Amino acid sequence: MGSGRTAVGWLIVAMGSVSVAGCQASLFTCQTDANCEGLAGGACESNGFCSVPADDCPSGRRYADHSGVVSGACVDTSGSTGVSGTSTGAPDLSTTSGPGDPTGTTESGGTLSLAESGDADTGTTAGLTQGTTGFGTSTGATGGPPATPCGDGTVVYLEEFVFGELPPDIWTTDSAGAGAADVRFDRGELTVSVQTTGSSGLWWAEASLPVPDRGAFVFEMIEPPPEGSNGVAWVVADAGPREAYLEYRVGTVVAVRRVSADALEVVDSMPYDPQAHRWARVVYDKEAQTIEAQLADAAFDWQPFYSFDTTDYDFDGLFMGIGGGALGGETFEGDVFTIDNLVICDLQ
Repeated sequence: MGSGRTAVGWLIVAMGSVSVAGCQASLFTCQTDANCEGLAGGACESNGFCSVPADDCPSGRRYADHSGVVSGACVDTSGSTGVSGTSTGAPDLSTTSGPGDPTGTTESGGTLSLAESGDADTGTTAGLTQGTTGFGTSTGATGGPPATPCGDGTVVYLEEFVFGELPPDIWTTDSAGAGAADVRFDRGELTVSVQTTGSSGLWWAEASLPVPDRGAFVFEMIEPPPEGSNGVAWVVADAGPREAYLEYRVGTVVAVRRVSADALEVVDSMPYDPQAHRWARVVYDKEAQTIEAQLADAAFDWQPFYSFDTTDYDFDGLFMGIGGGALGGETFEGDVFTIDNLVICDLQ
């Protein structure tokens, strides 16, 4: 369950070479230049996307990868989208204004979509459909505009698993254990399967992204570990040398903390409820030095589950991780879990 993991530490990587083409289902937004510090010469533009220096652009700057439909486009001299549109401020997934999502305006006056794949005529994208924000059909407990896992906060990163891999310039992946653990991407979902005869088989991924001072790491559980798999799926706030896990196991949800380099401790658990526990997130506050596991239904009615002891947590080095597989002890071959919608929230 992670005892074989090798932490990548705090590393903000450049988001790869910049190119104009590219359908991307990964989105990274910014609010200050500090959010773009992993890019050489990175700066946060007024529309909420990072840019980098570019000698071939009239403005001297080009949007970085993972900037929605403006990825690779020149920033225009007014600091707007660079594709004949107007800046609308940092993207906000809590409301919609017609087809797609409000990350800016296109040449035709429609709204830009966070995921660039899909049908412009119908306003649908892979996972992002007209009138929604890519999070199912949730509208929040009181109705109104579509809700997001971030509530009153802001979605600063969204991964929808549309293109067959996690972006390698953002995610580092690895595996451990004698049992084989494989990952596949299908219909915009990520599934981990194992083949094991009693030994463990684990897969994990760690994001090298700058994170807000107060935020949350989120995913949506589609299919939890089945009976007979001794399976596990987790989202983790990794703040070496400590880690705070929120895990789905067979029939339960579990809070786990790392107590040493090679030891983990289960600190709380409850029976799994497929309705009430559809969404999982680990909420942290760097200033307050707190980390809390929370669970929610489809309407994002977040309920506290467990508050971690954060002694010895390195909050300056905090990053998001996901993973899972088989813990061992069972002979099992098949799918262990399926998840969707990885999200990093800014809750400030």
